[in-house]
Amino acid sequence: MGIKSLKQTSERTVPSVIDIKYEEIRNEMNELKSVIAGRHCAILLPGKSIKRLETDIKKYADKDICWTSMGVFNVLEKGILSKIDKQLSIVLDCATVPTARFPHYEKYARKPRLEPYLARKKRNLLLTTNGMIRDAIKPHYPENFLDKYGHKIVIIDDIFPGEDRAKWMDVPNSATLLIAALFAGEARSIVIFGMDGYKGDISIGYESYYKPGHVVKERFHAMGTVEDPGINRDTGYFEERFPHLLLDYRNLFDTAIPIFNCSPNSIYSCPQKITYEDLEVFYGATKH
Repeated sequence: MGIKSLKQTSERTVPSVIDIKYEEIRNEMNELKSVIAGRHCAILLPGKSIKRLETDIKKYADKDICWTSMGVFNVLEKGILSKIDKQLSIVLDCATVPTARFPHYEKYARKPRLEPYLARKKRNLLLTTNGMIRDAIKPHYPENFLDKYGHKIVIIDDIFPGEDRAKWMDVPNSATLLIAALFAGEARSIVIFGMDGYKGDISIGYESYYKPGHVVKERFHAMGTVEDPGINRDTGYFEERFPHLLLDYRNLFDTAIPIFNCSPNSIYSCPQKITYEDLEVFYGATKH
């Protein structure tokens, strides 16, 4: 793909399904905009294609990129960003698990990565939902957790207008919400890594991930099994719905910022795919 094709149109030729002005909710996004600070944003997802970024990451050591992630974000941060002495600025965690699994999952999986992340002196944010506050944090975390870290927590429900919030929160997967948040936070651009998608055997789907051993542990803590029937479903839903959601986000947040998927052999047709060679031109990578 030539670099000329990276230009994306700023025109919004189809009206949004939900007609709402972003100005009505702009004041709730000050923390998010402050951390993004007009920078390029990169989303690290755990598809195995992100191994290429692990190899190339030193090319971007001198770039002021707002690095973001979700899920087992600590694995991606350690495996990739630590090579250039960088840390994540924004993390999304709104994963739900069966009610009976919450005590185990919070104790052995989520809390051990969330608390050290939030305890950092460096400015960073956790994006989550009202549902996770209600079902996970309040029942299973220390009473002072929200008092201690609340200034670093953004409730992602609040980036959407209240009267239509349920519609906006009905998304094909969690990554969709992270993308929406970066639009709301006025990112300069969004590039997604490791967004590969999956359509194979759910019993072995973990083989499609970066560092799959960690994914196996995460699944077991969450579900009590290493199978995840949701990965096929999520891939299909995202492919079907995201092109329409992307248009709605552009209308809602009144933005035309570029968004790309830099994940070789990704199943997804939207966002626009670019190669790592295109990425070097886009970011102005340093040669190593």
